[in-house]
Amino acid sequence: MQTHEIKNRSKEILNRNYGLIMPCVLLAVLIPSIVTSINEESGLLTFIALSPIPFGLATILLQLQKKQSTSIEKLFSGYSKHFFNILILNFCVGALTVLGFALLVVPGIVIALRYSMVWFILAENPNLDFREVMRRSRAMMEGRKEELFYFIMSYLGWFILSGMTAGILFVLYVGPYFYLALTGFYLELKVPEKQPNRPKPSEPADDSYEPPQIGGAVE
Repeated sequence: MQTHEIKNRSKEILNRNYGLIMPCVLLAVLIPSIVTSINEESGLLTFIALSPIPFGLATILLQLQKKQSTSIEKLFSGYSKHFFNILILNFCVGALTVLGFALLVVPGIVIALRYSMVWFILAENPNLDFREVMRRSRAMMEGRKEELFYFIMSYLGWFILSGMTAGILFVLYVGPYFYLALTGFYLELKVPEKQPNRPKPSEPADDSYEPPQIGGAVE
C-alpha cells in the first residue's frame, strides 16, 4: 500500500472541502466535551447520547473520499436510523478495547486495530448487524494491523504538536487530515489487487477438460 499516495490524496480532498470537514471534526470534538461537562456523573447517558457521532463522521469522510455530495447534517444521521445497532457496536468494541488495555498495553492496541474499521464498514453498510460488522473488520485487518499501526504512528509528530496547542491544531488541521487519510486507508484495504498477501479467488474449473489416456487408463 502506497501510504504517501493516500496522504497526498487526502490533502487534496481536505483543501477542496476544508469548509465542511473542519466544522465536522470540531463538532465531533466539542459535542462530547460539552455533554460530559453537563453530565459529569451520568457516564452511561453520555455514552448513549454520543454513540452515533463516529458513525456520522465516518459517513461524511467516506462520501468525501468517494467525491460524493455530503453535508454537515450527516454527522447526526445515526440518531434517526440504526441507533440501537450503533449503540451495541460502540459498546462491544469499547468494552473489548478497555478489557485489552486492562490486561496489557499490547493486547489493547491489537484489539483497537482489529476493530478500527467498524465505523467505515457500518457507514457503507448501515443495515448490517453489529456482529457482522465486527467480523468484517477482523477479517479486513487480518495481517494488516502492523501496517495500520505504522500508518498511525506516522502522524505522531502532528499529534504531539496538537497537544502542545491544547488541541487547537488538531481541530483546525491534524484531525481532518488524519481522519481523511484513515478513510483512504480503509478504501485501499477493500481493493483485492492491492492486497498481495491475501489469497486470490480460485478460477472456475473447465468442465470441457478431458484427462489424457495412456493405454486405456486414465491418469
